[in-house]
Amino acid sequence: FYLFIPISKNVNGNNFCLDLLNEDKIAVTPGIAFGKVFSSFLRVAFCGVFDDIAHGLKSIVSKV
Repeated sequence: FYLFIPISKNVNGNNFCLDLLNEDKIAVTPGIAFGKVFSSFLRVAFCGVFDDIAHGLKSIVSKV
């Protein structure tokens, strides 16, 4: 499953994704990779153990 999560339009999506990866070990894709219309979004793929997914989403939400 995939989900596009909105982030602030004032935030650089690439940097946001890199920070998640480096600080929280969470890999997401900048929305801009799917077109300009998605530039203020992250794309998240849900795969893995439920507890890991829940932890990752909590980390993302705390930073959005």
